[in-house]
Amino acid sequence: MIKLDGNRKEVLRYLGYGGQSLSPEMEGQLDLVLKQGLSLAAPRSVYSVFEAEKTDGGLLLKNTDLILSGENINSHLSGAERVAVMAVTIGIRIENAISAYERTGEITKAMILDAVGTALVEELADKVNAEIENEAERNGFYCKTRFSPGYGDFPLETQKMIMPILGCEKRIGVTL
Repeated sequence: MIKLDGNRKEVLRYLGYGGQSLSPEMEGQLDLVLKQGLSLAAPRSVYSVFEAEKTDGGLLLKNTDLILSGENINSHLSGAERVAVMAVTIGIRIENAISAYERTGEITKAMILDAVGTALVEELADKVNAEIENEAERNGFYCKTRFSPGYGDFPLETQKMIMPILGCEKRIGVTL
């Protein structure tokens, strides 16, 4: 399992802080909720690398029915021989805790924990991406930057097709 560190600066960025000073109370809440988020997070990930073939409809991931469509993704992956596809999760416990804070009116804690969750899932995606980059380098390839469904004109609905080819439900407990 990948260990997450919890980047305080990223949490603050997701909260919209632009370098202003925090009150001692807010500092304390931030530290407490970040620690809570780290204890609740259950990081899991899955990825596969597919050979790619350019088609009229987009980029086909061989041995699947998935064609990556959209001008943005196809431009981004122009010339790609292989495509790594990943999914990550930090589990449901943070979402449950956010809901509990909302039910009890602890909106500040709910907002901080939401930012913590976002920062943790991005940290996990970065770490998995680094694994993919290392594997690519060992095999004589290089990676372009991550590109997710929903970016530009790359349809968000592509997630529905990615989930089964990665076995997300069985392998990391994620459904859509």
